[in-house]
Amino acid sequence: MEITVYEDNLAEDGSIIIDRYIYFFINQLQNRCEIDGKTYLEGETAANAFLNNDLTPQLFHNLGFDKWVKDDDLDKLHKEIKANGMKLCPLNFFTLCQYILTIIKEQYFILLKPTIADTLSELSDVASITFTNADGSSISSNNSELVKMVMDCVKDVGDKKYEADSFVRVDRITDKILIQSSFAYYVALFLKEYFKDYPRRSNCCMVSATEQKLILYMLYFFGLAPAPLTDSRFRQLIAYYKEHQTRVSYSILPEIGVVPIEIIKYGDWKDGNIKLDKLKHPLEVGDTVTIPKGVKMDIK
Repeated sequence: MEITVYEDNLAEDGSIIIDRYIYFFINQLQNRCEIDGKTYLEGETAANAFLNNDLTPQLFHNLGFDKWVKDDDLDKLHKEIKANGMKLCPLNFFTLCQYILTIIKEQYFILLKPTIADTLSELSDVASITFTNADGSSISSNNSELVKMVMDCVKDVGDKKYEADSFVRVDRITDKILIQSSFAYYVALFLKEYFKDYPRRSNCCMVSATEQKLILYMLYFFGLAPAPLTDSRFRQLIAYYKEHQTRVSYSILPEIGVVPIEIIKYGDWKDGNIKLDKLKHPLEVGDTVTIPKGVKMDIK
């Protein structure tokens, strides 16, 4: 890859600054939230861990970087952007991508336990009921009147109260649309704000077509997509990210810090195949969620 060093990436002593883009992103663009009167940076714990490591070995002794500099398709995209007037430093862009990959993994879901209605929906023509005593002994009955009376009483119970089953980190879910869309949005936002003078159409989706191609190729390069994505996918990813943000709340998790969390009802995850862009059971006004002590935490 042809690497050009630009003035904004040089320190006073002439050394190359490789975290210029990262700190611009942190200071100007990274999501923040306020909890109890204090402002927090999204994914701050993971961000600090990334920055506390020496970036030089992360960059130059990284197998991904060796792959980066040898990628001919990536080199062509950089040259195309350079020819159009953008002074994008490949070194800083690589470290920024690594940073973004780190913080976007700090997104979580709360999976809710099935409600009574969820359980009933999976029953059909109940023929008997079993009662279990506190001592473990049980009694079963197939009395039709008793079965009907119990089922009628159960159906009258409201479904506004939910209980958390587990916390799950985004990279533990098979569906990659949230990681893909977060990466695409954050990189596009950086390019748009850092290179404000780069020529773009007024009706473009955040960034130019060439920038979109670069971002989509990065998803493939970093293993977030099995193959380079089509141009139309970019708009879909940006639209999904913005829509997802309307369902997110921020919470402080022990040893994790402040992170965005989305709640998913049992009906959308019961078969284990969560489709994040096709959730059919959103939270409604009046719903309450309880987090029990000892809830499962699939977050490491």
